[in-house]
Amino acid sequence: MEIIEKYAPIAKQAWQDFVKARDNRQRICNYFHLRPTNKGITVVTTLNNYEMRGVRGIKNAENLIALLEKIDKNYEVLTSLNNEKKKKEIMKDLGFPQRRKANDSKSEEKIQATMINTMSKDKNLRGKLGAKDYIRFIASELIFEQGKHRVDIVGFDGKTIYFFELKKGRTLKAKQLYDYVNYYNNKRVILEKLLKTYPINSVDSFKHIQGVMVMEYADNSVELKAWQELAKESGIRIVFYKPSLTYENIA
Repeated sequence: MEIIEKYAPIAKQAWQDFVKARDNRQRICNYFHLRPTNKGITVVTTLNNYEMRGVRGIKNAENLIALLEKIDKNYEVLTSLNNEKKKKEIMKDLGFPQRRKANDSKSEEKIQATMINTMSKDKNLRGKLGAKDYIRFIASELIFEQGKHRVDIVGFDGKTIYFFELKKGRTLKAKQLYDYVNYYNNKRVILEKLLKTYPINSVDSFKHIQGVMVMEYADNSVELKAWQELAKESGIRIVFYKPSLTYENIA
């Protein structure tokens, strides 16, 4: 934990220095985010075919800023659909490994990346969970120490911290997420200290931790009542996602 606490403020300060240096640099957090670990700082991407892949073990602000500057310089190509060959060359040069099964649309990592990319503007997610405001993405794969209690996605609505646990299939096993919430509630002081120094989207304070299990929707979800009872008993929320498209209007 002490090592993660060491790298979180380094990442936060490096990000602040990076975005202050030139206008519009904030844009790269649409597809890249920072993850402090016990081995340094990881730059994680949610770009198509590279979902949740990262450049790991960055130890200092200088090296982190240098990588972020390279990403910013190549941002238009990396986010374009017109030149996949060039994008692949750039990502390899930056150090991001490509996914082995690039077209596996149901992989947990692809769903995780899609959720990270869209959650901060998702009215539906906010409404289903009764959130105070839009649920802002904070962190992926959050963990204090090696072992269990690794949270897939952390979000924040200005009041409540959300722990999202993604399931590849549908399950009634909620004990893992229930344990996560209890674990971090018992270590709340440490969690608050870490999130205050977390890069890009830090959290100064929060009131509650809410666990949310995320699973794929099916029309014949015959166990819906069982899931409702499970959510009530465990104190977690359960949401089902549907395949969808999001749109941006340019004309």
